[in-house]
Amino acid sequence: MASPRRIMIFTAELTMLFLVVCSVTAHLEQTKAVAGMPRLALGLHASKTTATTTRLLRSGDTDGDVNNEDRGKFGDQLILPFMKLDLKLSLNLNHSPYQILNQYRTFGVLLEEKYLLLWMRYVQKYRAQVGEAHANDAYVIQTLQSFISKEKLSHLLTAMNEYPKLRSLGENLQKLVGN
Repeated sequence: MASPRRIMIFTAELTMLFLVVCSVTAHLEQTKAVAGMPRLALGLHASKTTATTTRLLRSGDTDGDVNNEDRGKFGDQLILPFMKLDLKLSLNLNHSPYQILNQYRTFGVLLEEKYLLLWMRYVQKYRAQVGEAHANDAYVIQTLQSFISKEKLSHLLTAMNEYPKLRSLGENLQKLVGN
């Protein structure tokens, strides 16, 4: 068995690697907002009939089409395995579900449905290990509401019904939100 010091060093290294990957792929949704900004004022030497172009970083396109950019192409391929490994280590260290989401927010991970579904599996495993009293349904809903919007929460709860392992938890949480 590995020593606690070695586990802590390994966890720190994984966290740093996770941070690097997330910083590369973070804030991709902001490119649309940047592309939608009004054109810059023309210089003194340009006439009003001069055509302006929008140029975006890492894009060969100049017409403002940012949906075809390849930024963060490998992000999901790297984030999901590291997230799974991080959740396994966190389960061994008994980190609460709130701590996990707070850590993801700190590192700039966008809380998308696929990541939240992994987190819900973590909640189930955490309940089995620690006991349901430490992470009851009300705690899970309260934690999710502090990190994501209500419409995203309702979308997540309906998406949980598609996965057999998460179906019963999703139904219980939907009943609690409905009250």
